[in-house]
Amino acid sequence: TIFKDLENGSEKTVLGLLLFNGYLTPTYRNQEGRKYYYGLKIPNEEVKVVYDQMLERLLERSSEVSESSILTALLDQDALEFEEVLSQYMLTSFSYHDIQHRGALPEKVYHAFILGLMAHLSNKFIIKSNPETGLGRADLIIYPKNINDPRGWVFEFKKWKRSSPALKELAQEAMEQIHESKYITVLEENNKTELMFVGVAFDGKEVACVIEKS
Repeated sequence: TIFKDLENGSEKTVLGLLLFNGYLTPTYRNQEGRKYYYGLKIPNEEVKVVYDQMLERLLERSSEVSESSILTALLDQDALEFEEVLSQYMLTSFSYHDIQHRGALPEKVYHAFILGLMAHLSNKFIIKSNPETGLGRADLIIYPKNINDPRGWVFEFKKWKRSSPALKELAQEAMEQIHESKYITVLEENNKTELMFVGVAFDGKEVACVIEKS
């Protein structure tokens, strides 16, 4: 393990460390030329408990805004409330020690953080992280398992870098990617018509959203 890569949040390094320590296990292998691609899963219930406990410790840091308020705003498709409570939650859930340097957290950490919040919906909703849809891979797609429920959500995440525009503009770029890459496709295939698109940009504890509904 190259520890500098681990500190920088390199996906392969983090996943490799989890894999070799038994916190993930391979499920399948595909070969494309000289490259191999592996599917990974949590190996058993005992390890899943460890992940749950880690997530709970992170969520417990937030005292002013609960994860339930974020999910309520999301399910109500209340765009203004969702942006406000998510922003407040970010301010209280990450500590100074998580982000000692401005923008230090990699995009995948924010992605995993939001995905962890949405895991509370998994009993009644399909939650897809990085699914193939349209012309690419959306960061996160959610829709009800109930075929008569017409709602659906698409998320695209961006992390601010020194070369990036202002945070709100970066969130707008995420929204444009949702439309240009036709991430709506998988929702249309499942007859979802009441849609909410969320472009999210992160920088440290700061978050900006651009939200559209159709």
